[in-house]
Amino acid sequence: MFRLLLVACLFVSGICYADDDYIRVTGRGKTESEAKSDAFHEAVQLKIGAIVLSEQESSLNSLDKNDVSVYSAGYVTDYKIISTSVVHDSVIITMDVLVNPSKLLNQTLSRGGKTQDYMEGYKIGDSVATYRAQKFEAYKMLAVVLRTYPEKAYTIKIKPYSIGVDKFQNVILEVPYTLKWNYDFLASLNEAMKAVEDNKFGWFEKAPANAVIMAKDPKDFLIGSRNHYEYNDMSMISQIKYFMSKGREVSLLLTLRDGNNTKLYNSCWIPASLIGRKSSFYDLGEPNSIAIFGNQSETDVLRARIDMKHEWILRKITSMEVSVVPRSSCPA
Repeated sequence: MFRLLLVACLFVSGICYADDDYIRVTGRGKTESEAKSDAFHEAVQLKIGAIVLSEQESSLNSLDKNDVSVYSAGYVTDYKIISTSVVHDSVIITMDVLVNPSKLLNQTLSRGGKTQDYMEGYKIGDSVATYRAQKFEAYKMLAVVLRTYPEKAYTIKIKPYSIGVDKFQNVILEVPYTLKWNYDFLASLNEAMKAVEDNKFGWFEKAPANAVIMAKDPKDFLIGSRNHYEYNDMSMISQIKYFMSKGREVSLLLTLRDGNNTKLYNSCWIPASLIGRKSSFYDLGEPNSIAIFGNQSETDVLRARIDMKHEWILRKITSMEVSVVPRSSCPA
């Protein structure tokens, strides 16, 4: 399961705070541009704090995966270069940087001063660049969770199978199943979406983009929770929909194997909820919103037809597995 591991503290030894809330930081890079970006990144994390989302999977006592995404909800609005030097082919730049949080209702990245006929275009460009950079980090934060969809997003349980024949005397293997959301996945998605959420809008003002997750912890006796997340950026919703569509729609894969673990039969089914025969697990219909119905489940039967030409596999079957896979992983 994914966890928000750390909120970085602002009281870091050796960091100087300049006047008027400017933070003095030092950046390094191969070029002046890289050094500035490094300093901006440092300033944002020191001012706002860094949220770290990590996924770890262990198997056979060894670490298989350690994916980490770091996100800070802030951007640079102004800065003053204090010094620039070159040491061993690296540019070192010291700057006083002014950082604003990005959780604003209307993103005003910079304002003009008293002199209206003078604009520091390079600073405006840097302000926009750092704002977009933190949005990109927000997308990465969500992607750490979403890229496991649908494999880890659902749990599936099967009941004892039955064998029958149809009117053409083909063998029919029936496997009852129950498909549910994986609450651990929804809890992780809630954590990530809360981390990158913009401030709440007013009662009479609808956010440009909205996401709702309804879910109940199976261990909890209460009715469950309804979490509503609001965003200025419609790309956040597009990001979620991308990982839940484009060939990643949930499918159920039935695999039959022999004693040597060789595949004898491999076929996919689309859950009834995705084709309108049962209540859906989610609603992706509106362009600027998404709703996840985390308490929804589906109970149905997979029916595999094995014609007389392939009946020989029935004598060799030793194991059966039903798994959740993206549609793109289904056999052609």
